Amino acid sequence: MTFIELQLAVLFMAFLSATVIMYMASFQQMRNEHQANLKLSMNAENIVTKMIWGSQGSKGIGIRSANSLQLISATQVRYTDTNGNTHEIRLNGQNIEYRLNGNVWIAIYDPNGSKNADPTTYSTNLTFTQTAPTALQIQLVVGQKTQRKWNYASLSTQVAYRN
Repeated sequence: MTFIELQLAVLFMAFLSATVIMYMASFQQMRNEHQANLKLSMNAENIVTKMIWGSQGSKGIGIRSANSLQLISATQVRYTDTNGNTHEIRLNGQNIEYRLNGNVWIAIYDPNGSKNADPTTYSTNLTFTQTAPTALQIQLVVGQKTQRKWNYASLSTQVAYRN
């Protein structure tokens, strides 16, 4: 093997090694994005399920059990259940909060676990729309910035309530 052939072989091996490392890094980034998207999708589903069907804090009484419903704003809804209890759900910054009978607000979604989520890292958008006299549309988008890229999950549903 001549000196030039040896140099070409070394360059070829360096190129192959760099290609393998690049593909491994790309695969790791795709894996991280997939995990972030999966987590956000599960969060969105859990949030909407809590709003519709209720949670322990609401004694299992969600929007579907509303006797009457009032849109306070596009991001806040108040409803009264069959027992006369008043429930409220709102978007407060990046957090989605719930309260029963005017008591303290309880976070049902808190993206980073602190009172005020960082808007440069987390995004939450919740809107309510009355689509019929006894139907409410819920649109939710949750997002998180991971490795300089935003990942989002969105969920839209319509729920009929008693009235």
